[in-house]
Amino acid sequence: MGINQTIRDHFKWVMVIMVALALGGFIIMDIMTGQGSLFGNSQAVMGKIEGEKIDIRQFNSTEQMLYRGGGDSYAQRNALWNYMVENRIIREEAEDLGLGVSDEELEELIYGTDLSPIITSRFTDPATGQVDRARLSQIRQTLESDQTIDPNFKRFWEYQKGEVIKDRLQTKMMNMVAKAIYIPTWQAQMWADEQAKTRNAAYVKLPLDLIPSTDVTLSDEDYKAYLRENGDKYKQDEEVRRLQYVIFEVKPTAQDSAKILEEITNLKEEFKATDNDTLFIQNQGGTFDGAYYKRSDLSPFIADTLFKIPVGEVYGPYMEDGQYKIAKLLGRKVIPDSVRARHILIRLDQNSPPELINQAFNTIDSLKQVIESGQATFDSLAMQFGQDGTAAKGGDLGFAAPGQMVKPFNDLIFFEAEPGKLYKVATQFGVHLVEVTDRKYINNDEAVKVGYVSKYIDPGTKTQKKVQSEAMEMAETYRKWED
Repeated sequence: MGINQTIRDHFKWVMVIMVALALGGFIIMDIMTGQGSLFGNSQAVMGKIEGEKIDIRQFNSTEQMLYRGGGDSYAQRNALWNYMVENRIIREEAEDLGLGVSDEELEELIYGTDLSPIITSRFTDPATGQVDRARLSQIRQTLESDQTIDPNFKRFWEYQKGEVIKDRLQTKMMNMVAKAIYIPTWQAQMWADEQAKTRNAAYVKLPLDLIPSTDVTLSDEDYKAYLRENGDKYKQDEEVRRLQYVIFEVKPTAQDSAKILEEITNLKEEFKATDNDTLFIQNQGGTFDGAYYKRSDLSPFIADTLFKIPVGEVYGPYMEDGQYKIAKLLGRKVIPDSVRARHILIRLDQNSPPELINQAFNTIDSLKQVIESGQATFDSLAMQFGQDGTAAKGGDLGFAAPGQMVKPFNDLIFFEAEPGKLYKVATQFGVHLVEVTDRKYINNDEAVKVGYVSKYIDPGTKTQKKVQSEAMEMAETYRKWED
C-alpha cells in the first residue's frame, strides 16, 4: 500500500512533468541585457531553473565542448538549455519519488549488456548494425588508466553519463505512470462480457429500385419542395461554369526532328576533341555528376556499348525520353563493393555565415597538415575536434555500401580517394576531413563515368506558328457562327 500510495500522491505531478518537458519546463528566465548596478554579482547568471542559477560561463563552456563553435549557434544553445531544464525537472521529481541510478546500474548502462539507447545510438557500427564493444572497452580502459587523454573528451564522457542517467530516470518514471494506470479485473471482465454478448434480430429490406418509376409521379413542385428541405446538401460555395474547348497539340514534325538531329550530330566531334569536358557539357546544357555507374545503373540504350568503346569515345546520337543524346565515356574502373572510412566533421548548415564557413575550412586544412606531418594521429584529433557521434570512435564510420552516404561523401570515398591519403569534402552537414582505411572487392564489377549532351525534340518556330494560325482560324470561324 505504501508504494501504491506514493505513486498516487505523485501521479498528477508525473503527468505535469511530461507536459512540462514538451513545453520546455517551468523556466524562470532572468536574462541580463542592460547596464549599470543591476549587473553587479548577477552578470555571470544567464537564467534560473526552478530557482537554481545557471552560470553563463559554465553554460558557454559546455556548449563549446559539445559543438566546438560549429553549426547554428542559436539552435545549439536552445537545445542545451532545454536539456538542462529537462534534466533538472526529472532529477528533482525522481528524487521525490525515491528513484535513482546506482553506480552499478550506470556501469551496466554504459558498458554492460543492457546498454542505454544513448550509448547504442552513438556506438553502433553502421556496417554491422552492432554496438562496437571493442571501442567502448578501449575508452573504458583509457579512462580508468593513467593514460593522457584529451580533457574535452573527459568532459564529454561525464556529460554523456548525465544524459544516460536522465534517460534512465525518465524511463523509470514513465514505467511508474504506466503501472499506476490499470483496469481492475472486474471491470475488464465486464467489458469483455459486453463485447461477447450477441443478439438475434430479423429485418426486411425494401429496396427502392424495385419500385417501377411508372408507379410514382413527381411534379415540379415535388422537386422544389425537396430542394427547399435539402438545399444545404447541394449548396456550392464557389460558382461553376460549363465550357467547351478544343486542344491544338503542337507536336514536332519530321523536319523538326531532322534539324535537331543534325545539330547534335555536329556537336559530336567537338565533344570528342575537347580537353575540358565539364565546361563543354555545361555550355551545352548537358549533365555530368562525376560518379561511376555499373552496367545495371545505366540506360539500356547505351549500357552495353559504353563497356566496349575506349575512354574518350563519344557514342550517339541516340533517342531517349523525347531527346537526342550523345554520351562520352570519361572513365572506366573497378569500384569496391564497400569502403571503410573515418572522418572529422566540422558542422555547418545553409545558414552559416561566411566567416564561420572559412573558419571550418581553415580548421580542416590545419588538421590535415598536423596529421600529415606526424604530429598527431587521426583518431586522437577526431576525438578532440569531431562534431558528430563518430568523434568518440576516432571518427570511424565503419564499412559503407555505394549510395549509403550523401553523394559528395559517397563519390569521394568510392571513386576518388586512395587508402591512407587525406581528403577534404563539403556536404550538407559541414566540412569533412576524410581518410579511406579499407576497401572490399567482392564482385570486381567495372563501372563507367559518363557525360551527356542532349537536345529535346521540340516543335520548331514554323510548326508553332502553323498550329497557332489553325487555332486562330477556328476561333474566327466559331465567332462567325455565334453571330
